[in-house]
Amino acid sequence: MRFSGTKSSHRLGAAGAPAHRVRGPVRERRPDRRRADPLSGASLTQEFIQPEVAKDAALPAPFKAFLDTLRWMDAQSGAKYRGIAAADLAYAGSSVGSRVFVIQKEPGLLSPAREQPVSSLLWFRRPKRWALLHAGHPAVEKFVRLHSGRPGLAAFLCLKMMHLHDGEVPPDQESEYTNLAEKMEARLLGAALKLDAKAAR
Repeated sequence: MRFSGTKSSHRLGAAGAPAHRVRGPVRERRPDRRRADPLSGASLTQEFIQPEVAKDAALPAPFKAFLDTLRWMDAQSGAKYRGIAAADLAYAGSSVGSRVFVIQKEPGLLSPAREQPVSSLLWFRRPKRWALLHAGHPAVEKFVRLHSGRPGLAAFLCLKMMHLHDGEVPPDQESEYTNLAEKMEARLLGAALKLDAKAAR
């Protein structure tokens, strides 16, 4: 999943947002984990990921506000994620540095790089996984800038992108997925419009 060229990011780039760059927290880099797997001979950094999760207190205020809105809108639309957090995906030796986000069962723990769970829209019980946004990715930075004036729209576009790309859809559930996606989008859009109307007062 590579989203550096998503339609959403191109649309946001055309919005003329202020040209300041919101960076992820500066953290001490871990040693390069590029060592051989004694069983397969493959590089561990290609087979596994271990994002560096940021604490909310270490984030710039605009980024923290964006995360709060994402969490609120996710809860309003049915809470598809156990949590949403910021993380550094471009750590030394990372194979996911170009991604906008990753999904993990437990945030920041070592997990398979190619793990592809079922789409969050098909999680019918309690939320199962965390969504970790790449704090330094250009698309995420554009969402943060847009959030300063249009919080609902920024969160709507980001969550829609995440739901569309956070897992696989089994062939026998495609029709059900389409129906659920339409309902989810309607709920998110309703929450976004209310939020932006409030922000415009």
